[in-house]
Amino acid sequence: DNTSGTVVWTYKTDGRISAGAAISDGVVYIGSQDKKLYALDASSGELLWNFTATDIILSTPTVTNKIVYVGSHHGMLYALNAGTGEQIWSFKTKGSIDSAPLVLDEVVYFGSSDHSVYALSALTGERMWSYATTGPIEATPALATDMLYVASNDHKLYAFMPSLLWTYATRGEIQSSPLVGDNGIVYVGSTDHRLYALTALTGDEEWNYVTGNKIYASPALANDMVYIGSTDYTLHAIAAGTGAGVWTRATNASIQSSPRIDNGTLYIGSHNYKVYAFDVNTGDEFWSFTTGGPIDSIPAIANNVVYVGSHDHSLYALDAMTGKEKWHYTTGGDIQSSPVIIEDIVYFGSRDHKLYALHAQTGEVRWSYTTGDSINSSPFVAEGHVYVGSQDHHVYALDAATGEQVWSFRTGDIVDSSPVVHNKVVYVGSHDHSLYALNAATGAKIWSYQTGGSIVSSPTVANDRVYVGSNDSTLYAFSVVHTPA
Repeated sequence: DNTSGTVVWTYKTDGRISAGAAISDGVVYIGSQDKKLYALDASSGELLWNFTATDIILSTPTVTNKIVYVGSHHGMLYALNAGTGEQIWSFKTKGSIDSAPLVLDEVVYFGSSDHSVYALSALTGERMWSYATTGPIEATPALATDMLYVASNDHKLYAFMPSLLWTYATRGEIQSSPLVGDNGIVYVGSTDHRLYALTALTGDEEWNYVTGNKIYASPALANDMVYIGSTDYTLHAIAAGTGAGVWTRATNASIQSSPRIDNGTLYIGSHNYKVYAFDVNTGDEFWSFTTGGPIDSIPAIANNVVYVGSHDHSLYALDAMTGKEKWHYTTGGDIQSSPVIIEDIVYFGSRDHKLYALHAQTGEVRWSYTTGDSINSSPFVAEGHVYVGSQDHHVYALDAATGEQVWSFRTGDIVDSSPVVHNKVVYVGSHDHSLYALNAATGAKIWSYQTGGSIVSSPTVANDRVYVGSNDSTLYAFSVVHTPA
């Protein structure tokens, strides 16, 4: 009795008890050095069930959502049905697990004497990520202010972003921007010549498709087909579910522009100076239009007009049905940035250091804003602001109507990645190897995550996850940031 100190009941195990107890829904869960986890009635001490592990249990269990998580000295983490003790899953490490696991947002965090901290799916036990310290980990992780803290016997305290969900390593740089389909698959290209299809939830590979050269472009998806251009001079159409090739079309030059699909037509640029319109189902050519330079810009379509930039310094407006030119506007530099059309305004950047806003029907300049270096980044428009990166190392937020600067944020290097805004947070990569999450209203940094290489890939947000590639050959998946106050 907690008021008088009177013993109400005791329960004897066959081994020493060095672990702490967990109590949930009137049940006490306790591990013992007899290798068993016990579930006892909290009022009477009556045994409800026990589970036999592979070794002694020094870990204090954690109970969440009617699942008990507990580690063993043999390196196993177990997930058990809290009501029956039936094993749901187990995960093996290379060292003992003597600390209590931490469960948050369907992720289990724990340390092991194999020097690593682990993050597993609480539902399936699949590893999302792990990090190797230089000493055994016996302490229980702690979470505060969106950071995970883990102490190691190497005399260090480590702070992690728990928002990293999984990574997938390819054999080449990833400058392609990922695409997430309604089928739960994320598609991304790599300079290892491959287009990858990964399960968006876990990062497991479904298939990969090999082209003849490096892929810098981003894929497009329509009618159960995924489309990608490659520096093998070819546009590839691939079955989205299986990775089987369906058709190809050669352009006799490198394709680093990404496809855009509208009303059964696929629009894409090539380094042979041409913009093409293909039948999305057959690859038959409807028309092509020749500019004065290579095309990396991704076409944008609005009101039956195709807008696309060229290295000849010009932005073109073409009739979507015929390819006939309606107008073009010439800037002072190459245009690699892809245009965005919002409320009859076309926004795009140029290597003349400027972001432009043109009238979509006439090409008349509404305003321009000069940064400190070239703009290869494509703008993103949200809630009256235009967000864009510059090679002057900054991310800018401008008033969409006037072009006046709202804020700027300085990264450690060139920003060629194109920003995306979700839940009032701006996600953007930098050549300083980092992905940034910024407050969209103020530009204040919420967090950053450093990868092993420059980030040219533009982030993609889908189903409350952020996906981005890095030149360290890895695709990263993060959980989104909640809307800042």
